[in-house]
Amino acid sequence: MNDAKAALAEIDALRESGQASTALQRCREHVDANPASGDLLLALARLEFDHGHSDNAVKALEDAARIVPDRIEVWVALGDGFLAGQRFQNAVNAYQRALNLDASMPQVAARLGAALQSAGRVEEAVACYHAALERSPESALLHYNLGTALKVLHRFDQAVVEYQAAVSLAPDNPDLKVRLGNLLVETSRFEQAIEPLDSALSAVPRSAQGFVCHLLAYAHKKLGQGEASVQSAKRLVELAGGAVPALMHLSAAYLTVGDAQRALDVCERALQREPASRQLLSDKAIALTALGRQQEAAHLVDLQGLLNVSAIDAPPGYESVDQFNAALMEHIRTHPSLDFSGISLSCHQGATSDELLVEPKGPVAQLEEAIQRAAKAFRAELSDRSAHPWTDNLPSQEGLELSAWVTRLRSQGYQHGHIHPSSWISGVYYLSLPPEVGQTETDRSGWIEFGRPPYYYACDNERELRSIQPREGMLVLFPSYFYHRTIPFESDEERVTIAFDFRQPAQQPSTTDGF
Repeated sequence: MNDAKAALAEIDALRESGQASTALQRCREHVDANPASGDLLLALARLEFDHGHSDNAVKALEDAARIVPDRIEVWVALGDGFLAGQRFQNAVNAYQRALNLDASMPQVAARLGAALQSAGRVEEAVACYHAALERSPESALLHYNLGTALKVLHRFDQAVVEYQAAVSLAPDNPDLKVRLGNLLVETSRFEQAIEPLDSALSAVPRSAQGFVCHLLAYAHKKLGQGEASVQSAKRLVELAGGAVPALMHLSAAYLTVGDAQRALDVCERALQREPASRQLLSDKAIALTALGRQQEAAHLVDLQGLLNVSAIDAPPGYESVDQFNAALMEHIRTHPSLDFSGISLSCHQGATSDELLVEPKGPVAQLEEAIQRAAKAFRAELSDRSAHPWTDNLPSQEGLELSAWVTRLRSQGYQHGHIHPSSWISGVYYLSLPPEVGQTETDRSGWIEFGRPPYYYACDNERELRSIQPREGMLVLFPSYFYHRTIPFESDEERVTIAFDFRQPAQQPSTTDGF
């Protein structure tokens, strides 16, 4: 024991003097000489973690757990190592061992819940958090973690309550306020989001203030509070050094306040640096229309020449498109990993899935081929167009990746007007339509409409709109910066579509939207 104490003192002295590598080497030598010392093994694990040697650290902790199984800190550190290495079930087991030794540790219970959540056992994580909160009801961390699990389960009302409880218990923690504000924005509770975000703005580091201003500008815009949106966007532009994404917020804010000329000026300034920004092209067209420059706006948003409508053929192995669609519906219903628990900022009375183009693909692989063929034909139609910022800068089809998801709309369901600013070509495949979807020009319920700016833009002027009647088996492709929405419908049956984006690799869509 005295040898271990002396060794630990030597290791601590080396580390404190800045000789971290020497401390690690000496610790390894001491463990070789005294392999039954839990203290030395724990010290070795910490040093291995510090040097980025996670596997070595976990091995040392596993040895320590066998030698001193009653040491809580060993099991907690082992759980942390497993969690960092994405060995979630091992992490669950390690944290549970720690709690078996002392159940009154809210931080460890929070980590156990996080491990369960990471393992996909979200309901168990919720039960874990609830049990821990019975023992530690004043733990802001447990309330917050419970909120994150409830969010995954789409129990947004309950998630908001838990986030609010966390903020109430830790009112001096601005990060919790930002997370609450973010959740409120994500779930379209814009009015509620303003207070925690305003409160956090001056308390978070400057590096985080831009994100808060982004949320505030967005929330004020959605509320139609143009002046407040402008002020938040101006602050964001200042914090971001005039970066193009910040200017996008400013152009949108000016449109919200109805100042089309200033919005156009900001768009032109930003488009000089990013000439094919889909957000800016969309805002520019809206500003031009508001200024009475409809011909220029129609050139940017050409609802006739830049929209492509086609119907797929029945793939090999299927007698009809109806039979193929039935196979797609069954595939979606029974897919082992397809999940509809994500948040969609545009979907009302419905749900959107996560990524559809994952194994097993089944009949989706044939739909993917059909989409690629349709996109290739669409691009061929565009080949003779020139002097257009979208077509002139459109990456090759090989330079884009395809992402797809399922949207299910219920009665009175619809998609708010939205765009896909991080993508280039967007589209929709109509899979299953209720009979109540409108069949005439006078009844367009359930149709897709293009060209209408969002409700919060205070820019009224005559503009061109185009509505398309959906039919099962139909594909629609269009530039991702075209505003589009779904007209509400009434039916006891779901309206099921597969939406998709062509985007450059490593870019994530800004929302999970559908049509």
